[in-house]
Amino acid sequence: MDGSVIEIVDGETVSVTRIKRANGSDTPTPMPDVDDTAFGQAHVVEEEAMGGRRTVIVRKWFCYRGADVQGGDRITRENGEVYSIIDGPFADNDHPLTGDDLDVMWFQLKRVNTPRG
Repeated sequence: MDGSVIEIVDGETVSVTRIKRANGSDTPTPMPDVDDTAFGQAHVVEEEAMGGRRTVIVRKWFCYRGADVQGGDRITRENGEVYSIIDGPFADNDHPLTGDDLDVMWFQLKRVNTPRG
């Protein structure tokens, strides 16, 4: 271990895409991959939308402090699932009581699946 209190071992590598929005259009920019990440439990909500059903999935995503990710970025899992970062980072600071560097932060993610056809 490198001195941090929490370490994600053999975690999942994700691809990060930064989305720049200007004049009504999105411009994707590939960012460095983030290694050794972990996903929290998925919470699924089904909603009626535009005459069909859609599934909204929210979950936590854990990565090392200092990873170049921010709200609005899209992350792609090894299995191809794509999520948007909707909130965070959380815990991106030393422990408030001990001062220990936990070396992990987390974000809230969202994925929307819409019906096709």
